[in-house]
Formats: sequence, structure tokens, C-alpha cells
Amino acid sequence: MNIPQFFTFGQVEKQFQIAKATLSRDRKGGKLSAEKQPDGSYRVALSELIRTYGDRLKPRVVATGHDNSHLERSSTPATTPETAAFTAQLEGLRNELEQVKDERDHLRRVLADEMEERRKLTALLTDRRQPEPVPISPQKPVEGRWARAWSILRGRA
Repeated sequence: MNIPQFFTFGQVEKQFQIAKATLSRDRKGGKLSAEKQPDGSYRVALSELIRTYGDRLKPRVVATGHDNSHLERSSTPATTPETAAFTAQLEGLRNELEQVKDERDHLRRVLADEMEERRKLTALLTDRRQPEPVPISPQKPVEGRWARAWSILRGRA
């Protein structure tokens, strides 16, 4: 029997007993990837269905009546060396993800503080009040060349 690689949502509903509403909700939620067709419908790959629904996929028995439910299935061993390695790697990635989330939250707080500081400084810089004028003491007119030269040297001219 040749199983197609892509199914429309209607075909999935008929073949695997998964409601179109469930498929649509999972697609919108990002749980299921599906391609939009030119006619507006969606199609989904068999591998994507297996990834997303795995155990829930129960294809109908074909009209020929062949049913392999009587066959004994072997179970996957609970732990293998690869499983232990993947579990350790997964735990490491989870820890790293937590660190990244903590760092992100810290940076968001720092950014919020900096934005508040910038807002305050901008408010200070754009303050439109005029400063009080500094009183200027009137200078006496300088008389004579020597007095004028002396005032220039002292920096008062």
C-alpha cells in the first residue's frame, strides 16, 4: 500500500480521525506546520503529523481487511547509553535556557531603568525656564593712557 506524503485537513480527518478544528487550532498555535495551497486550503506532511500527534495516529484498516493488531510489538528499552546522553544534553540545554531567560529579564530591567533615566534627563534639558540674569556691575570709564593700559593688563577692559 502506497501512503501519500501530504494530506489535506479533510484527508487527515478521514484517515486518522483527527478533527479539522484540532488541526486548524494546532496550526494557528504553532504546534503543527502546514502549507497553504493556492485555493486557500492547507496540506500537511505525514512526517509532521507523526511528529505532532504520534500515538494518536490510528489509520483506518484498508478495505482489504488486513489488520496487524494481532502482531506482537517489541518495546523500546527504557534507557540506553544514547538515551542517557540525550537526557543529560537536554538537562544542560534546559539549564542554559534558564540562564538566558534570567539574563534577558535582567537586561529588560536595565533597559527600563536606562529609559527612565533618559526620560528624566530629556525633561531637564528641555526645561523652558529662563535662568535668572546675573547682575553686571557697571564699570567706570578709564581715564588716560596709563590707566587704560593698566586695566587691559588686569583684564578689565
